[in-house]
Amino acid sequence: MPLSKLKELALDFAESEINDLFAKFKVLADKKNEVTDADIRALIAGTTVENPEGFHFDDLQLTTNDDHTITADVQLVNGDGETINCVAEGKGSVEAIFNAIDQFFNQSVQLLSYNIEAVTDGIDSQARVLVAVENTDTDTIFNSSGIDFDVLKASAIAYIHANTFVQKENAGEIGHQVSYRDLPTNN
Repeated sequence: MPLSKLKELALDFAESEINDLFAKFKVLADKKNEVTDADIRALIAGTTVENPEGFHFDDLQLTTNDDHTITADVQLVNGDGETINCVAEGKGSVEAIFNAIDQFFNQSVQLLSYNIEAVTDGIDSQARVLVAVENTDTDTIFNSSGIDFDVLKASAIAYIHANTFVQKENAGEIGHQVSYRDLPTNN
């Protein structure tokens, strides 16, 4: 992925991110026959949001249990290489993944919406998952997204990002955002 291509697409990136972006591009190119401009835009947009402790999504494993529940093992890692595994069950894959992530963050959130869309066309398309969560302590709603070839990994990334925003609000790192509930009604 030459710099000229990033500039041609008018994508915003820091010079210090070039090596990381190139590594992600190589992984993307290995998975796809043809990398499109939309794929490159999604790659740039899919950068991680770090929580205050610096942890971000690394990987996940799912196991189907005899009682038809799913166990998710979600792995988070920080810049120092410290790894944390969170394990939880759910009635389905997404519920199990979100329950595991909830264990890591240990905060009051409610999932309000969950949407999946294809970023590009074809069988090797990337998935974008959009989630909205409510910080039930402040009634603030946060929207976030995750992008990956695997829709379940994209789901984990989106939910981690949303929880990170809640965590930052609870820590006073970001101010209270205006929610639709704060808007005046015309009665």
